[in-house]
Amino acid sequence: MAKSASPQTPERVDPKSQGPKPEHPQPPIVPPGSDREMRPRADHGEESYRGLGRLTDKVALITRGDSGIGRAIVNTASIQAFAPSPTLLPYAATKAALVNLTKTLSHIGMKRGVR
Repeated sequence: MAKSASPQTPERVDPKSQGPKPEHPQPPIVPPGSDREMRPRADHGEESYRGLGRLTDKVALITRGDSGIGRAIVNTASIQAFAPSPTLLPYAATKAALVNLTKTLSHIGMKRGVR
């Protein structure tokens, strides 16, 4: 490890040379790179993650909607769906399409008791 300079000394020290070095030196990867090129391999938790077990032996009750619970269509939209700005045109068009899809689905669902 390189010696760190005191804040009072006038000499300059490169901060990159200070501190601990990685355990596994990584050869340079040409951007954009990929996870396969990393050594050691990146661990995103897909295989190694273990939960706390708080939901072990718990059960979920799933209703068919007979009680009326869960029989509603909800859509949150931004003002861009109704008053689009030219700088956000692709976003506004997508929001407007989702609003119209929700309206259409709600009309179809009304025949089945969906509100």
